[in-house]
Amino acid sequence: MPWLATEYAWNAITRLTLAKSARHVKWSDGKPFHRPGRDYTFNLLKSNDALIGTGSNVLREYVDSISAPDASTVSFKFNTVYTLALYDLANQIIVPRHLGKMSRIP
Repeated sequence: MPWLATEYAWNAITRLTLAKSARHVKWSDGKPFHRPGRDYTFNLLKSNDALIGTGSNVLREYVDSISAPDASTVSFKFNTVYTLALYDLANQIIVPRHLGKMSRIP
């Protein structure tokens, strides 16, 4: 389901917040969609050079940290101003953490 985040905001130019996840969203296996899936995907892409996604280059080059202050929000702290990152991060496909944690790819 596209557009899981219904709002976004730039705070202090170097922090992007995607908020208010769409309600009643479920994974294709019927399990509820929740915050750890988003955090898992972005952190997995940031830490594994072999994985490729729309947000992988942005995460590796421009994002210092990723946090989830509450169940419906994910926040990205940038090391420099890069507003175009919104497009890559908002279009990133999210993978479910409950299907198995991937180990670091060499």
